[in-house]
Amino acid sequence: MLSVATLFDGQFSGGIYLESNDGIQEKYNAFYQINVEKVVDRCLEDANLTREDIDVVLPHNVNAQTWKKLAAKLGIPIDKVYTKNIARYGHCFGGDLFVNLNDLYNELDSPQTVTCLAVAAGIGASFGATLFGISKGKETE
Repeated sequence: MLSVATLFDGQFSGGIYLESNDGIQEKYNAFYQINVEKVVDRCLEDANLTREDIDVVLPHNVNAQTWKKLAAKLGIPIDKVYTKNIARYGHCFGGDLFVNLNDLYNELDSPQTVTCLAVAAGIGASFGATLFGISKGKETE
């Protein structure tokens, strides 16, 4: 584990699926990319790494279009974002990162360390990023 960062945007703490959300969903959408970028930058800064140091992004599988937009905003090539499970399993909420990590690990074919950035967002506007290294045949760093 290299770094962990969280961000809680209190203006959305009531959730976005309330019966009457008075436009909160649209406002949340406007802040979504901004908050993801903030939490990613905090995580990378804490580890003294840059976006270029990331080998793979393990996303929560909200949808492919969102990740195309986020990858562009972050300046990370979309082919570094592990999106194959979006079509395979859809959005599994809290399980997305674990499913993606498991599949990525099973695909590794060398003991070389891969730097991973796991990113997720929750309904109450909680954002998280974790930076870590994995290697086939070694324990997670």
